[in-house]
Amino acid sequence: MSLKVKPVNTYKARIEVTLADGEQGDFSAEFNYLTRTQLDELLAENLRDAEVIDRVLAGAIGISDEDGNALSPEAAKLLVKENIALSQAVVRGFFVSIGGAPAKNSKTSPQR
Repeated sequence: MSLKVKPVNTYKARIEVTLADGEQGDFSAEFNYLTRTQLDELLAENLRDAEVIDRVLAGAIGISDEDGNALSPEAAKLLVKENIALSQAVVRGFFVSIGGAPAKNSKTSPQR
């Protein structure tokens, strides 16, 4: 048996979140895949959540506006950056999905 490793640019992960009003749900985040070196460099920069999101989040699917209209992946990404609960959930979800290291992700993360 052998292992075939092929390069990937992005991957998806399910993100669970509780919003400030108590609303709970989940959505699919599409993350940019980072190599070990890129991840180490990202961690060394000690970025804020919005900066991490700019670097790692390609888009999000499954987020709707207050009227129930599905947001485009790009519009969802903008909302994620502005909403504290969403941004923290995405940053935490990224680090868990890429290597299980949420404790050192960003200055504003509740995991620190």
